[in-house]
Amino acid sequence: MKKKRKQKKKFNNRTDRHHPYPKSRKKNNDTVEWDLMFHRRWHELFGNMTVIEIYEFIEVITKPNRKWTSQELARLREKIRCG
Repeated sequence: MKKKRKQKKKFNNRTDRHHPYPKSRKKNNDTVEWDLMFHRRWHELFGNMTVIEIYEFIEVITKPNRKWTSQELARLREKIRCG
């Protein structure tokens, strides 16, 4: 008898609201609709950074000849986010 594989949860075209400017900063309440999985992955990568902060973050981490640890990336993200 074959074992049943556990299926991954599917999100079939579900959307979620995203605040381009984080709600926690109380600056703007505009939202956009994003695919749910995309939205989750976005926040896994960038937390609550704005697009401008993300651009600055990418500029720093893509400089050649540098290896980054997860801790260093997290600290850099926080430093950029807090100005």
